[in-house]
Amino acid sequence: MPHVSGVELKLHIDRQKAKNNTIFFFVSALSQVKLAQAATEAEVDDYFCKPVGSFALMTAVDEHLKRKSKGDRTKSLWGRRNATARPV
Repeated sequence: MPHVSGVELKLHIDRQKAKNNTIFFFVSALSQVKLAQAATEAEVDDYFCKPVGSFALMTAVDEHLKRKSKGDRTKSLWGRRNATARPV
């Protein structure tokens, strides 16, 4: 994004008055620990390092939607996925 980072966008949306149920996934070519930490602090729902396959993305979307429909407020699925899908 040219003028704002994903973390900045997430924080901006969170500051809005209306309740927001948007699921946030970060997909980045960067596997920097600092970026992963910033995403965690911004309460991003999931984080993927490129390249990431469509199956991994679709599985994560499906899991988050199922959890959301059940009212599960747990944010991250990072610990439930293969280590290669997470930043190192």
